[in-house]
Amino acid sequence: MTRPTIVWLRRDLRLADNPALAAAVARGGPVMPLYIRDETADGDWRPGAAARWWLASSLDVLEADLSARGGRLVRRQGESLAVFREVLALTGADAVFWNRRYTPAGIARDTAVKAALRHAGIGAQSFKACVLVEPMQVTGHVPSFSRFFERWRGLREPVPPLAAPERLATPALESERLALLPPDAPFWTPKLDASWSIGEAAARARLADFVETGVRHYAKGRHLPAAGHVSGLSPHLAMGEISPAAVLRAVPERLGFAFIRQLAWRDYATFLLFREPLLPERELLPGRRAIAWRDDPAALGSWQRGETGYELVDAGMRQLWATGWMHNRVRMVTASFLTKHLLIDWRYGQRWFWETLVDADLANNAMGWQWSASVGTDAPDFVRIFDPVAQALKFDADGAYRHRWLGDAPRPAPIVEHKAARARALAAYGAADGAVDGAADGAG
Repeated sequence: MTRPTIVWLRRDLRLADNPALAAAVARGGPVMPLYIRDETADGDWRPGAAARWWLASSLDVLEADLSARGGRLVRRQGESLAVFREVLALTGADAVFWNRRYTPAGIARDTAVKAALRHAGIGAQSFKACVLVEPMQVTGHVPSFSRFFERWRGLREPVPPLAAPERLATPALESERLALLPPDAPFWTPKLDASWSIGEAAARARLADFVETGVRHYAKGRHLPAAGHVSGLSPHLAMGEISPAAVLRAVPERLGFAFIRQLAWRDYATFLLFREPLLPERELLPGRRAIAWRDDPAALGSWQRGETGYELVDAGMRQLWATGWMHNRVRMVTASFLTKHLLIDWRYGQRWFWETLVDADLANNAMGWQWSASVGTDAPDFVRIFDPVAQALKFDADGAYRHRWLGDAPRPAPIVEHKAARARALAAYGAADGAVDGAADGAG
């Protein structure tokens, strides 16, 4: 008789299109889905508060989905390898399957676990599940997204759907109660509860709605924060409640080319982090590492609270605080404002988004902030500084988005004047570039 197989779940909380789960079921024996809360697994980037809220609910939904099929989800806490040794001894399992991750800490942890399990005679196997093209598939010099996209289109292969198992037999094993939510969760989770439906079924329903009503308007409508022509799938993808392969299969390329490019951007971020493990910590452009960022806690606080006096910025930051999500056009404007208008280090913004976004993803978050701060690959030249007033007039002409999140309350005075802030940013960026150019000249 086939011995049990453990399926190590992380950010792949779904039953369909789950290669590790499908491979475990195909072995024919009992299958034990296992989630481990390992505080050491993610280095300095363990999930932020909003993502932990989503995770807690997503695990509950997954547990109900498994229960409906005769299975169960086992939750444990501790260092991953130590948990595996205990669970393997209790269940007699002889194999552990999981879907790959590509963060620096994730790669290191998974590599060590695989080696230890195989050394102990346990079958350990990993699968591609959370990207369409794995970063190691893209070789050679890739200087820009355009070049990556060319390679990506050539490497991308059709992925047939994997059905969710109809029945699961799970070894009897006690679960532990995991304290995933922050201590202050009761004060802020009700607003998130009102904003989202969580789980695999909710993700598939959202995808179906987008294909039916949104994708044909996406190319133009995605820039309009009040229009509602975006997919809203990012948190479901981030937690793995739906696979990018399932999304790609559902979106017709003729109508959804602009959206499919965004799936490629998602893989591009993963690729950049894989190539540059210090992406969340260090500017990709060496010359921009010399920027003299300002230390201004008061201005940072005004930005976080949505009290800068610039309506589009403030509306975006309040949407983020209320829902754990922000429209992408507004993300670019708010990030540009922090780094260019306030000249505050992009890493402060990156950390705030990490804590407050339900779709927080290490690669996407780091790449987005480096792009907005003009310190990373594909970033706009630093002389391009979004005017938040002009951006509001262009993309929220009737003020519907701003009114939704700001209401009729009196607006605070701007904390910085646009022209003066732009001049200050240009000087700071120019000085950093000049310092590098001077050093290069001196080295000759």
